[in-house]
Amino acid sequence: MAPSTINQLRLLALFALVGLVSISLGRALAGWVGIGVAIVAFLFLVWFCWFAGDRRLLSAHGAKPLTRKQSPELYRYVQELAKAAEMPRPRLYFIASPAANAFSTGRDRYNATLVVTQGLLDLLSGDELEAIVAHELSIIYRQDCLSQTVVSVLADVLSWPGRVFFFKKHRPTGNPIGALLSLVFAPFTALFVHIGQGQGRKLGADESAARLTRKPSALARALDQLDSRAKRQPLLANPAHQGCLLMLGDTDNIFSNLFATHPATRDRLEQLDIIEKDMIRQQNNATLTAMNL
Repeated sequence: MAPSTINQLRLLALFALVGLVSISLGRALAGWVGIGVAIVAFLFLVWFCWFAGDRRLLSAHGAKPLTRKQSPELYRYVQELAKAAEMPRPRLYFIASPAANAFSTGRDRYNATLVVTQGLLDLLSGDELEAIVAHELSIIYRQDCLSQTVVSVLADVLSWPGRVFFFKKHRPTGNPIGALLSLVFAPFTALFVHIGQGQGRKLGADESAARLTRKPSALARALDQLDSRAKRQPLLANPAHQGCLLMLGDTDNIFSNLFATHPATRDRLEQLDIIEKDMIRQQNNATLTAMNL
């Protein structure tokens, strides 16, 4: 089954789950009136996730449009790789942060946005930057960006009750109601994000990117540098949105992997090493075949 089909089925299952829970809560709280309100709220949520979820993520990270003059190298790689993958070129945005990271958002290949931080543009160049572009384009091509966007916005909504009562201007208030709501909703939100954004998504995009550029070692070097930078200087983001990011800072911690959306960096590097050896073996076999003709 194609990755895009799997993502669509996963999204349908998640929407069905959210709809069922919403209607059940509405019925328990206010009977038929509650059911009606829950259905209307659920339909609005679906519409918002589908058509405005990407703008929500861009706004939450303070992302701004990136011009060709600001990064001609990035524009060149995006244009060349999008053409090679036979897909539309996504819009380019950047975040004025020294943290080195990236993510993609949008509802399909024709309405997608690739976001990079200033720290990533300062850290990477050449084939390493090209490899990261290929990774994010693979996320878009496989329609993983849709699931990233929808799940992040839904998780944002789930974590909203706790944030409203427990935080004020991003600082804890000590409100016991907020603490209780955060305690109740946080594990459910983490599980929800984990189900909607499995670790296979990143591994699949890594493989697609390596085969698109034919340079798995370049992607491995880039991921290794991004992992080191993320551990020292992570991109500050709403936890509900972290599943979108290219790299997290604690993916090698066994406890953090309980509800992880990202595979351990060492696992990603091992996969790329296997892909490179496979490419070398195929190239050697092709050379031997040509010599025997």
